[in-house]
Amino acid sequence: MTDFEQFVAAHVDDLLRTAYLIVWDEAEAEDLAQECLLKVARRWPRVCRMEQPQAYARRILVNLAVDGARGRARRRSELEWEAVADPIAVDPLPDLDLRAELLQALGQLPARQRAVLVLRYFNDLTEAR
Repeated sequence: MTDFEQFVAAHVDDLLRTAYLIVWDEAEAEDLAQECLLKVARRWPRVCRMEQPQAYARRILVNLAVDGARGRARRRSELEWEAVADPIAVDPLPDLDLRAELLQALGQLPARQRAVLVLRYFNDLTEAR
């Protein structure tokens, strides 16, 4: 297994979870994580020498999510969009009490504000480890 493959195996779940919490759509989160990893792969010789390559990948992911927020909002308004029956089906925050309320509140925020809160949450998790 190459260094990049090891990096992906170790961090893809965190990237997916972060993307989901920002864009609030599982398929879009998967697309963003894949696009993020593609960008990281293209720069891997430089990225692998960084002190925290996962932070670099997360920053790419957030930039992709925020940059695409306007297009997602437009697409959603063009479609007849119904609320997801179970917004916590992906269960991105298994350790939080009242996660349904938190997820509902996150879903009402603009993408940039969601990104700030999600990144703060994962930063706190990283520091706790």
